[in-house]
Amino acid sequence: MIYSKTWYAGGQEITLPAALEELPLLARAGSVIPMSNRIAHVDADKETLRKFLVFPHKGTGQRHISIFDDDGLTTGYLNDLYLQLNIILSSDLSRIDLTISREGKWKPAYEDIAFVLPESEQRDLYVNGQLVTSSKVVRLSELV
Repeated sequence: MIYSKTWYAGGQEITLPAALEELPLLARAGSVIPMSNRIAHVDADKETLRKFLVFPHKGTGQRHISIFDDDGLTTGYLNDLYLQLNIILSSDLSRIDLTISREGKWKPAYEDIAFVLPESEQRDLYVNGQLVTSSKVVRLSELV
């Protein structure tokens, strides 16, 4: 669970508290969740930073993830005006690797991405072969 930073093994039934100010959000190991800093509403033209919460496997694993983005207003996505980041998240006992490729011609307002690992994660994170410290901002144009 994200707020409590608790790991749960699969194949079990659990009961979680669900206060209105802190709803339970569970992330599957091997997930990448894009987050916006804009809380009230998403305005694609004003968003300058995108955070990717990275939840690697505790041990060895691999997962393919696609993150789709567009202006949210028009049908430009039908003419390649979208951004799709295809991510392969691989982890072993010593490191975590994100291999990111891009599809589409849309250029979002955000150029900066921060990759955030769980606080307890000790393994190094590599993005397209480059060592990246948790929460360090990386330019999108440098990745893809």
